[in-house]
Amino acid sequence: MASAPMIGHIHIPKCAGTAFRRLLERYFGPRHLSLYVDDTYYVYSNEDLARCFLEHSEVRAFSSHHMQRFPPQLGGRDLYYVTFLRNPIQQFISYNTHVKKYYGAITSESLLQALPPEAPRLTSREFARWILTHDRNIPFRENYTVNFFTRHALDAPADRLTAAKSFLGGFFFVGIAERMDESIRR
Repeated sequence: MASAPMIGHIHIPKCAGTAFRRLLERYFGPRHLSLYVDDTYYVYSNEDLARCFLEHSEVRAFSSHHMQRFPPQLGGRDLYYVTFLRNPIQQFISYNTHVKKYYGAITSESLLQALPPEAPRLTSREFARWILTHDRNIPFRENYTVNFFTRHALDAPADRLTAAKSFLGGFFFVGIAERMDESIRR
């Protein structure tokens, strides 16, 4: 007998994913799995995920920042991917606000290394300037959502926007954070 399919909530940071994850947690209860780790750049391998899904056959949905390859099946289970996108400026403002509010509680070394040392005291303009003047892989240095989907692509596509659109084209559902209620109703 085939295992039940799963909803794979791909939680793009600062795109209202926490609200959607909480909805899944309420609906599915213990049949929802949160796959988060304290490393901004960590990505689960397909093998680790397949093992996890085989071990947790009761799971019907999961949420994660850390899955960036999207096979149609893992661990013998069909996956239906869902995500929310957000206006990039609003996404950056949310990121900046979040960092300022929780800076003292951030424990991810990889995230701390990608933030200005004085982040809580910087204006949004100064925060953005710091990010844009560092020539390395820092969240929001370029279009965060496009990079989220293409950073770990096996072929390192030259046209990352087209590649990101291609990944999203395979998703069961793509909503808009600013119009979450309407997106879910549709």
